[in-house]
Amino acid sequence: MYQRAVEADPKNANLLGIYANFMATYKSDLEQADQLFNKAIQTAPEHPNILGNYAKFLFATDQKDKARQCLEKAESQPDLEPDLQVELAFYRYAHCQPYALAPLKQQLQSGSRSIGWDLTDNVQVACADLHPHPKLLTAIAQVISGEQDIATLDQYPEWTETP
Repeated sequence: MYQRAVEADPKNANLLGIYANFMATYKSDLEQADQLFNKAIQTAPEHPNILGNYAKFLFATDQKDKARQCLEKAESQPDLEPDLQVELAFYRYAHCQPYALAPLKQQLQSGSRSIGWDLTDNVQVACADLHPHPKLLTAIAQVISGEQDIATLDQYPEWTETP
């Protein structure tokens, strides 16, 4: 259905981004997902959701330099929705040194969540890259997706010691 929609409207950045995200999430064709993300960004180069989703994809597929550029561009967009803000803060904490927990903590304490958003691939890559707090990172991903309550993070010293 996504393919048909894109064929009917090949310059619709939202459709391209949604289809790319679908392909990336279900790992049906990562090369095609990358191509679709690129087409979406060519069509709407400042679209924060597409940039954020592409950064997620790039980090999860271990394309760190390009992912950081995409993340920075997404973060620079005005008027980001709270769910996107928390996702971007998560990607920065998971993948970018120095690991900035404070902005992510602020987002989560303000109630920002991305219910149902799967961050598993990003957690796995960050852990493989020897993130200093893999258990906290996993728990944060579960809070963001709505699987856990934020109070579960209080068991982690890194969380409680961060202002």
